[in-house]
Amino acid sequence: GMPLNGHTVLLKPIWNVTLIPRSTVMPRYNEVQQSIWHSRDFKELSRPEPNGQTLWLWLLTHRVTPLPGIYNAGIGYVQDWLGWSREEITELFSELVAKGMCQVDWEYNVIYLPNWHKFHKPHNVNAFKSWLKVLDTIPNCDLKQLFINDLHGKAEYLGETYQEILAETHPLSVVSKVKAGNSH
Repeated sequence: GMPLNGHTVLLKPIWNVTLIPRSTVMPRYNEVQQSIWHSRDFKELSRPEPNGQTLWLWLLTHRVTPLPGIYNAGIGYVQDWLGWSREEITELFSELVAKGMCQVDWEYNVIYLPNWHKFHKPHNVNAFKSWLKVLDTIPNCDLKQLFINDLHGKAEYLGETYQEILAETHPLSVVSKVKAGNSH
């Protein structure tokens, strides 16, 4: 942000400026609107050659659903959005899987980002409930259960209300050993 009278100014949309004391430790990040992937101007720009960095940024910023960290999307879906070949996408996912950045199950078309919970939290109980409703659209597979187990860890941190809501709908479960890059 920009310094202003002992404060850091976070520039949000021009009509909404928030002053935060400089002494407040804030992680440095920029928000990217998910709608950028739908923007005509953005889509008309030259496209990148297939690469792991672009695939990773796409996974972080293009949500198939409002649910962070797990997506019901197969290679064809990624191919439609990024315009890369099936072979290129498979190779790039292998690169991300090898780094522990994601896991995939192509049999169920599920993509899972195992560190999602470090960067996302529900804004409130209603947002958490909406995550659980969307979670029901993800096919039942080991990656979904890993995500549910992560949610339980997150709920423990967020409090009893979250734990109760989750326990009622999506119980904690032991997951069989998941292959790092299931390529069915």
